[in-house]
Amino acid sequence: MKQLLTFLIACSSASVFSQQRLELLETNIPTNGFSPYGDSYLWTKNWWLTNGMIIDTAKGGNSISVGSKLTKASIDSLSKLFKTFISPNVIRFGNLIPRIIKSNTKSKISFVKASIYEFDDHSSKLIAQYIIEFATSKHNKKHDVISITITEPGAGSPLLLKEVKSHYNRKANTAELDITPPGVVNK
Repeated sequence: MKQLLTFLIACSSASVFSQQRLELLETNIPTNGFSPYGDSYLWTKNWWLTNGMIIDTAKGGNSISVGSKLTKASIDSLSKLFKTFISPNVIRFGNLIPRIIKSNTKSKISFVKASIYEFDDHSSKLIAQYIIEFATSKHNKKHDVISITITEPGAGSPLLLKEVKSHYNRKANTAELDITPPGVVNK
């Protein structure tokens, strides 16, 4: 019995460490001006989508933009949908390595389209995809959120393993280092 338990622990540890994750952020926001958007992106992803919680601006949170169709009820629904694609534990402890790429999409509204990939040496899988659009207004130096769209991971054209690894392995820029979760090694 002890050998079986040791084997199971070894297998589960191996699968955790062999799986790598890339958080690819496609955006029309210039890298040198990304910081206030990056902060808002993180609050929206980590609190609104992962936990269904909108932290009050008096406590440092970001805000829903005036004129947005987002409400607390819609954030709750989006959070439930978000968690069907990606576990909150992956967001919290999944060693997501962020990489920012310039979008070719023409839009007057600043946005971040996040695509989260899991991959190993042999394959990659798009596990979550969502778009957050930002207003020009700010609270706590974070841009207000106009809208959030969560799409089926299979919609669109996911990157090939070679492309995922290429983004993952390139050197991180300052904006990417700023949004890297604590404890995650981002080279």
